[in-house]
Parts: sequence; structure tokens; C-alpha cells
Amino acid sequence: MGYDPAKALLDELVAGRVVAVVGAGFTIATTSPDRPASWPALIRHGAEYARAHHRLTEQELDEIETALSSSDAATLVAAAERVEQALRSGNGTWRRWLKESVARFDVASGALLRALRHLNVPLATTNYDTLLSAGRVPAISWRAFGEVEAFFREKAGVLHLHGVHTDEESIVFGRGSYETILDNRLAQFGQQILGKVSTLLFVGCGPGLRDPNIGALFEWLEENELSHPHYRLVIEGEAAERVADCVTDVVFGADYRDLPTFIEALALDRDDRVLGRTGPSRIDAMRAGRAAGPSPTYLLCDVDPQSVGEVPIFLPARPWQGPPEGTAVPLRALRSLARTLQSDGDLPTFILIDDVCPWAPGEKEGHNAARTMAGLTRLFDAYGLDRASRPICVRFSYIPTSLRDELTFMEFGGDGIVDRQPGDEDEVERLRDVLDRIRDGELGWRPPRPLAGVPDDTGFWEQLFPLLPLLDDHGFTSARDIRELLDIDSDTLDSRIETLDGRLRAAVELAPAEVRREVTRFRGGAAVRTAALHLGYAWIAQEKLRDADDIDWDHVLPVAAPEVPPLRLRSSVDEAVRAAWYRHTHDPRGRVGADWPPSPYLRSASA
Repeated sequence: MGYDPAKALLDELVAGRVVAVVGAGFTIATTSPDRPASWPALIRHGAEYARAHHRLTEQELDEIETALSSSDAATLVAAAERVEQALRSGNGTWRRWLKESVARFDVASGALLRALRHLNVPLATTNYDTLLSAGRVPAISWRAFGEVEAFFREKAGVLHLHGVHTDEESIVFGRGSYETILDNRLAQFGQQILGKVSTLLFVGCGPGLRDPNIGALFEWLEENELSHPHYRLVIEGEAAERVADCVTDVVFGADYRDLPTFIEALALDRDDRVLGRTGPSRIDAMRAGRAAGPSPTYLLCDVDPQSVGEVPIFLPARPWQGPPEGTAVPLRALRSLARTLQSDGDLPTFILIDDVCPWAPGEKEGHNAARTMAGLTRLFDAYGLDRASRPICVRFSYIPTSLRDELTFMEFGGDGIVDRQPGDEDEVERLRDVLDRIRDGELGWRPPRPLAGVPDDTGFWEQLFPLLPLLDDHGFTSARDIRELLDIDSDTLDSRIETLDGRLRAAVELAPAEVRREVTRFRGGAAVRTAALHLGYAWIAQEKLRDADDIDWDHVLPVAAPEVPPLRLRSSVDEAVRAAWYRHTHDPRGRVGADWPPSPYLRSASA
């Protein structure tokens, strides 16, 4: 087997020798799209700010704009020098510009930031912003020699090689400030020690690494016969543009959006090696996926990305090119999918549906997973997509919820359920495995078995109906209330529930139960509630069909879209299952889907 730079980098990670040097590509991927995150964009922003404050003429602004069309580092440094001189010529203009530009960079997408934290290596950066430290660790300016010394000893904090906006005099921007740092012996000595002793991993760094400061470091390392290579993460095609002989390029994918997943794969493979665990390499799996076809994509039905926080994405997938960051509340997600279907575009591989989120912008949070799944199924039915052509729809939650909602989600077309509990051991690994198995068809919806062995007598059903109020959306009827309604004692109620529960457990295969067992501990409630959930399975699914119809399709569908058909429960499509579940001999309803009649055992007909 030939030399593999990714595996060589992994060896360095296992040995604990890696320091990540993060460039402008990180800020571009992390902050809001309207921020001047790249070096040329920041120079342009500074030039326009200087012109607005009468520090540059219109002609000078045009000349700087022309220079920014070049990818040559020396040309960009010269343009930055003109901007820096103009901004520093005004009393406080330089400081105000930093506050109105770099200081306003925010975290709009945390995927790459989370991946770097998972990599858990010392961090240095050529960026001026504090997105990497984010208030968690110190942002260390190259001028703060005491803190720099502490960084080398303890590897704590983020070392800003070109300055940080909170120390305006530390910013290395134009030619003059580059000369200042190059003439600073302590700064150069620190960088040289870092490059000589550690293995540098450049993340989000492009041709800008040829700037006067980092370029000088590479020259020094090559002159002093560096014994080990440094590494730069690049996309396919960038590897041909080497920045230095001492830097080896590692291809992480065909698209910049693959970078967080690749870093996560590095971190997980490193963890396995350190802990002595055996198993398939995530890096190899990523490569196999790229060879087999395009990278998987996901659409997350959750709150807007600006406030989503820690998004539980467990797959080697990237955001779908639909809503921003592949995240949208259900109504917006349906709209994006409808327009993609109308234009015959590519759908996401996975649709991940959060259990608790608002249905539409501005609404309160609620349990909308089943309603979302109903909308997705009806939308896919309208455009004639067969099961194999549809995205894999998975419901997930951090909070254990009613099995009623989970059963309904599966009946409405879901492919699987993930119950992720914070703190679960190896939660990410197990969940990735479960989602892969759902994708491969090993887990998912199974039709319930016929009610074989259940006595076909009125007495059985008379015992069943009093338990149905437990499934009322407005709360569960207590065991005491049931005893009073039926005029029986506790022992009789427990015996009746045990008998019914045992018979129904033998006859019913709860659709998502297999998935739940694979994912987390089953968190069943009291025997009364568990029995009622079994007994009322078909009934509650029928009740939830009302929510499935409560979608305003005028706000979802594009012009000339096909008509959306009504939703059919998956079990009701199979005639044998339909007969067994939805019209038993002693079912008191006159037809499938009808309301339950008034009963002395029930608090109300609606229950």
C-alpha cells in the first residue's frame, strides 16, 4: 500500500503532536454570509469604510478594487497597506473600523467549530476574530509574550499569529505591520519553535499562506531541514497548488462543506486508536462514499439556524442546498421540497425531524413530528415518488416522548425513530450505526401482526374500551379514576390489565420498537399506560389523521403543482391488517375512521 497523507496525519494526531492553524476559510464557513470574512473582502470593506470617512479618494478606491482581483499575496498586502494607512490617519478610525467589521463576526453555522473542538488539539489562527475562542478560552495576541509562553507550556487558549481585534496594535494587515512582526525576534522565535517541534495542520488556509510572515516561516523550516511534514486540508483540485515544500496536502472531499465531516472522522479514528478500539475507519468510509457517488445531504426540520444551537447531526452528510444551512421549520422545509420537486431537482438524502419545534416562523414550539411526516408523505405522493426515491425520514428527540406520537410518526410514513439521551455512552457512534441501518432497510416500519389469539367475545372488548381515555391528548386518566368508573378494586384492575397486556403483547409488533431498542433504554411508563398504548394503537393513529389534514397547502405548493392526496395510514393499505386492526367484530364504530360512540366507561365521546 502506498503513502497515504491522511493516515500519516492520523499518526501525528495519535501521537499528540498536532497544532491546528486555522485560516480565513474557517471564518467564511462559520460567520454570517454578509460578513467580510475573507482577506480580500476585509480589505475591500476597509477601503469602502475609509472612503466613507473621507480617508480615500474615489480613484484610490478604484485602484484598490483592481488590486483585489489578483490572487498574488504581495499584491493583496500592498492593497491592505494603503487601506491601513488611510484608516490609521484618522483619529480612532482604525479602532472604529475593527469594531464595525471583525468584532461583529458571529457564529451562524457551528459545524466546523464543533468539529475542531472534537479534534481537541491546540489552536492557532491567522484570523483577527474571536470565533474560535468564543469566550470559552483566552484569545492570545502574538504581542502578549507572557500569555504566548503559557500557550507553549499548557496549549490552552487560541494563539493569534496575526493579531486579534481586541488588541488593535497587534493586527498584521498591510506591509508596514508585516514588517513589524517580521522584525520582532520573540514573535519569529515562537513561530519557528511551533513549526519545528509540532506538526502544523492548516485548516481553511489557501494561497494566503504565502504571505510575508507565514511564508518566511516556511522558508526558515526548509532551510533548517525540517524532519517532519506539516499538513493542509484541501478539496480535490487544490492539491495541485502547493504552498510550500514542507506542507503536504490532504484531500478531504470534493466540496468545502465536507470539511467538518472529515475532521470529525479524523477525531473518531484518532479516539479509536488511542483507546485501542477496533472497527472500520471513518476516513475510509468517507472515501468509499465519495467513490460511490455524491456525498449524502440532510435537511433538518427544526428551528431557524440562527438559534438552533447544538444540532444533533450524526451522519457523514452535508447540509442540503435548500434552506440556509439545511435547516428550516417544517412549513419552510415543505415549501423548499415542493419547489425542488416541481423543478425536478435533487432531494436531500435524509430528512431529520426534531420532535419539538414550531410549525411555522413565529409560532410556539410543539410536538409537530407526526404532522411534519404526514405533510412529507402527502407531498411525495402528490409528485408520484416511490419509496425508493424518497428521502429517509427520521424523527429524533433529546426528550423521551409518548409512544403514541412515535407510533403515529411511523404510520404516517416515517422510516425510523432516534431517541438520543444526552450523556448516553457512545451515543454518536450508536446513532450513526442506527441511522445507517435505517438507510439500508434493516430497521424501520413493520406492519402489525393480526390479532391472532385474542378472544372474539364482547367481554374482551368491554375490558379494552375503558383504557382508551389514557390516550387522550389532554392527559392520562389515573388508575384511581378508572377504578371508580368501572367500580372495581385495585387487584381486579391490575389483573385485567395484566391479562389484556399479555394477550396484546403477543399479537402486536409495535412499528418503531425495534429501532428504540437499538438506540436507547426503553422508557415505558406504568403498566396501565403501557397496556393502553398497545390497545389503542390503531385508534390513536386514526385520531391523529385530523392533524395530518391540518396543513395549508396554498402556502406550501408552487404554481401548477399537482393536487395533494389525503393521507392513508400504512397499516390500512394492507387489507389483512386493515381488517384485523380497523374493523374487529366487536368494534363499536360503524366504519373505519369513525368516532367512538358514547360509552359509560369513557369521560367523553371525543376520548
